[in-house]
Amino acid sequence: MSQNDPMDERRTTERFDVDLEAEIRSCDGDSKQTGVVKNIGKGGAFFLTDETLKIGERVEIRLGSGLSFIGEVLRSSDLNGLGHGFAVKFLEKRVLAGDESRMDNTAAQRLVYQLELKSFNGNAFEYYPQLARVHDYVRENYTETVTLEQVARVAAMEKTYFSFFFRQKVRTTFSSWLQYVRIASALQMMESSDHTITDVAYSVGFNELSAFQKAFKKWTSLTPRVFKKLARPA
Repeated sequence: MSQNDPMDERRTTERFDVDLEAEIRSCDGDSKQTGVVKNIGKGGAFFLTDETLKIGERVEIRLGSGLSFIGEVLRSSDLNGLGHGFAVKFLEKRVLAGDESRMDNTAAQRLVYQLELKSFNGNAFEYYPQLARVHDYVRENYTETVTLEQVARVAAMEKTYFSFFFRQKVRTTFSSWLQYVRIASALQMMESSDHTITDVAYSVGFNELSAFQKAFKKWTSLTPRVFKKLARPA
């Protein structure tokens, strides 16, 4: 790895100007709307929407395929026909990543986030012995190369049928779930240690840095560098 790796530049700020499409959900009901996050930091974000929100209302800001933050509306402003702007403070909540949950007394010092896999049925891993074996195998080996052929053998199934069975029971493809496990682990690793982005990518099972960056952006809408700066500011 080069000492001039641009992914490892010094972290100097906790707030970033971005322009990210987001889904805004009310935590108190079923209301949902689209918006644009204009800046984001460890403690909160500022976003624009067409609809109004109440001061004190709790909302969930969803970015990418699975990253979300829970926050409370602190301020609002009318932007003269350009929509409504809202400043949101992220709340201190349980941190979820992968299919594990945890809570500790240092949550206030950490970026509090959640990574979800949409339409995911985690109970299938407990109900079907074949999938339980696959779950354990992947959890032990996701840092290495894991192929569909390998996990099909673990499940004692033919590859094509395993792919169909997994999608039917878990409600997502095996490749999506494997990528979810790896990105969730990457988030935890960047939050809890000062490893370089390159080290994180290879440590969670990606063979190329570019593939990791692409997958990370898909799941979070953020680059690994920005998330690292948010989670572990200088």
